[in-house]
Amino acid sequence: MTNPCFASFKQAFLDAGSRVRLNTDKPENYASAIERIRFVGGYLDGVDIELSDHLNAVIGGRGTGKSTLLECIRYAFALEPKTQNALKQHKTVIETNLGKERGMVEITLRSSVMQGRRFTISRKYGNQPVVVDEQGNVSPYHPSDLLPGIELYGQNEIYEMTRDEHSRSQLIERFLEGEHERFDTDIVKVLAKLKENRESIKRALSQKDDLEAEVERLPKLLDQAKQYQVLGINEKLKIIPKLEKEKQLNDRVSEDANRVKDAIEMLKDSLPDTVFLSNAALDTLPHADLLKQQRDVLDALKAGVHQVLEQLEQLVVDADKRLLPVNQLLVEKQRIEEQSLENAFKEIPTNQGKTGRQIGAEYQTLLKQIEQIRPKQTTLQNRQSQIDELYKQRKKLLLELDQHTSARASSILKSVRRLTRKLEQKVRLTLQPEGNRQAFVNFLSACNLEGVGPKRLAWVLEGEFSPANLAATIRQGEAELTSSLVYRIPLLGP
Repeated sequence: MTNPCFASFKQAFLDAGSRVRLNTDKPENYASAIERIRFVGGYLDGVDIELSDHLNAVIGGRGTGKSTLLECIRYAFALEPKTQNALKQHKTVIETNLGKERGMVEITLRSSVMQGRRFTISRKYGNQPVVVDEQGNVSPYHPSDLLPGIELYGQNEIYEMTRDEHSRSQLIERFLEGEHERFDTDIVKVLAKLKENRESIKRALSQKDDLEAEVERLPKLLDQAKQYQVLGINEKLKIIPKLEKEKQLNDRVSEDANRVKDAIEMLKDSLPDTVFLSNAALDTLPHADLLKQQRDVLDALKAGVHQVLEQLEQLVVDADKRLLPVNQLLVEKQRIEEQSLENAFKEIPTNQGKTGRQIGAEYQTLLKQIEQIRPKQTTLQNRQSQIDELYKQRKKLLLELDQHTSARASSILKSVRRLTRKLEQKVRLTLQPEGNRQAFVNFLSACNLEGVGPKRLAWVLEGEFSPANLAATIRQGEAELTSSLVYRIPLLGP
C-alpha cells in the first residue's frame, strides 16, 4: 500500500475516521526512518535496499542473509548486543561478511531529532562509524545522536534475555509507570556527594598519617634532650628553642603578607572584562540597550574595585617597607644570639670523644626538631576533628541515600503491582529491593583478597546483607568481622 492505487483507496475508507484527513490538517512532524542500506564489499556486496516509510519485513530462507543484514545495521550504529552469546554471534557475522574483504555498510536515514534532516552513516570494517550530512560534510554527531533510543535484537537474542535475570529486569522496567525515575536523579546526586566525601576522607587520613609519623618522633626526641640536660648544658643553651620559635613566627609573618599579595592578584584576575559586550557584538541584538546598561554597571564595578585595589596595593607596599627593617633587625639579633651560642658551645666539656662544639650543635639540631614538631600536635588534633566531621557528613549522606532508595523501591513496587494487574495475572512479577548483589560480589572477587573466593562470598547473594553493615563491621576489626561472619562462612577460620 505504499503507492496510491484503487485498492488502497478502498482500504482507507474501511476506517475513514483514522485514515482520511485533509492535508491541511496533517501536523508537520519528522518521523525518524532508515531509508536506504547499501553494501560495498563482503557477502552482501552490491546490495542496495531502499526501505518504505511504512512497515518493512525481510523474508527469506536459512542462509539468505537476514541475520547478516540486521547485524550489519547494528554494526553501522556501533550498537552491541545485550547478551554474551548474541555478542559472540554478532562479531562472527561481521568478521565473516565484512572482515575478509574489508567491506563497508552505508545507511541513509532521516532523523526526527534533527528536524527531518538526512544523514549517511558509513562504517568500514575495523573503523569507527562516520556520519555525513546532506551536503557531504562530515558531521560531529554519533549515530546514536541521530536515532536516540534505537534498539536492534538479533536471532534468539530476546529469548536469551528472558533467561538472564539482569536483562529481564531491564526489559520489565521499560513497562513500569511511576515516579521512580525522579528518585534516580536524587540517588545519583547523593552518590556523587559520597564519592567526593570519600576522597576528602582519604586525603585527610593520608595527611593524618604523615602528621602522626612526625608527632610519634616527639617522645623520642624529648628523651634524647633529657640526656643532654644531664650534661648540664640545658641552662646554657635554653635560648635555642626560643630562637627556633621566633624563626617560625617570623616565617609565618612573611607567609601571611604574601597571602595578601596573592589574594590581590587573584582579585585582579577576577575583574570583569566587558569585551564580550562590545558595540559590535550588540548592534544587531533586539535589546542591545539593556545589555549596554549591564555593560555600564560592570565597567563601573571594575573601576571601583580597581581603585580599591590600588589602595590595597599601597597598603601592602607600606607594610613591606615597615616589615623589612624589623625583619632585618630580628635576623641580626638572632645572628648575634647564635654567635653567642657558638661561644657557649666551646665552654661545653668534651664527652664521649665529642667536642663541646659537636655536642652543642647536636643539641641545637635536636631542639630545633622538637620545636618544629610541637605545633604539629595541634594540627593533628585539628585534622582528627576534620575527619570526625567528614564521617558525620558521610553518615548523613548514607541516611539520605537510604531514604531515596527506599522511596524508589516503594514507587517501583506500586508500578509492579499495576503492571501485574494489566497483565491479568498471566505473568506474576515480584520485586526484591537491592536484590542484585552480583556486581558487589564481582568487585570483592576482583580485589584478590587472600582466601576469599566466590564460594566464600556466596552468602552475600543468599542471605541478609547490607554493604553499610559490612563496612561498619570491618572498621571494628578482624575479631568482630570473624565473629559476625563465621556462621555464614563455615570455611572462615578464627
